[in-house]
Amino acid sequence: AMKGKGLEAKAAALEGWRWSSYAGYVDAGREEQRVNYRWRRFMNRATESGRRAAYRKYMMGMLGATDEELKKAMEASRYAIGDEKFIEEAESALRDIQVARYIDQDVIRPKERIKTFAAVEEAVSRGFGVPVNDLHDHGHRAGVAKAAAIDLCCRLTGKSQREVGARFGYHSESSVGKQRKLLAGLMREDRALTAKVAGIVDGLMVVKS
Repeated sequence: AMKGKGLEAKAAALEGWRWSSYAGYVDAGREEQRVNYRWRRFMNRATESGRRAAYRKYMMGMLGATDEELKKAMEASRYAIGDEKFIEEAESALRDIQVARYIDQDVIRPKERIKTFAAVEEAVSRGFGVPVNDLHDHGHRAGVAKAAAIDLCCRLTGKSQREVGARFGYHSESSVGKQRKLLAGLMREDRALTAKVAGIVDGLMVVKS
């Protein structure tokens, strides 16, 4: 939200953000009793006013610089910061929540939720109007349908990403992860696609396989 703004505008936005303790660090009149401002002592100034001024100058320098580590983390995921496994788990959980919103919660589902590869592939084939064989093709013929088949196999068959990858002709889990991220990105932008995937999941949940 602060992209492109000058330093003073960024500092003002930071000072005005209700969840930040920054204002109390630089303004004696806005100090909060619950916050311990002892860190200002590291500013190496003799007076509190000097420490506040030095801290503000320090923060201004930080606001004007690019945090390369944070930039890389934000490029890796819009929703989680951490190692690759944590990001994948967090985004998978968010995908499940997103899909669940489109599923009729009144449908009575069987207790057994584990599905076979064949059942998932057939459901995706029907939902997207793509032949099952195309889902295993190494080209781009199946497009998003293949990504959906891979993602749903990961979530509904109880198999590992490595096993799912082998099923679809991939030799690494990273390839499976890329397909799942592709689907997640498309679903964030396309409600119709999200509804279609949800419909496939819904159909699988009410049919034993």
